[in-house]
Amino acid sequence: MNDFWEVHGFLFVLGLMFLPRITVIFFSVVTGGPFFWLGFILFPRVVIIILAGQYWDTNPVFVFFAALWCYVGESLEKSILAEES
Repeated sequence: MNDFWEVHGFLFVLGLMFLPRITVIFFSVVTGGPFFWLGFILFPRVVIIILAGQYWDTNPVFVFFAALWCYVGESLEKSILAEES
């Protein structure tokens, strides 16, 4: 398994953090069946953590922070939407 940083750069990580849907659809090689598209439409940050999980052997710290970012991003997004409605 390759190291994450050998395959992707810091700009890719920033894209995943702030524009997850656009980054996954245009800059990711992984596309899949109906579960991928359902997750992509409804929970893009969860798809990102699933994709990051393949680097657990080489970068466990990266995967941990990706999971933390996904949790915080989803929670923050939901709380902002709840306040607006």
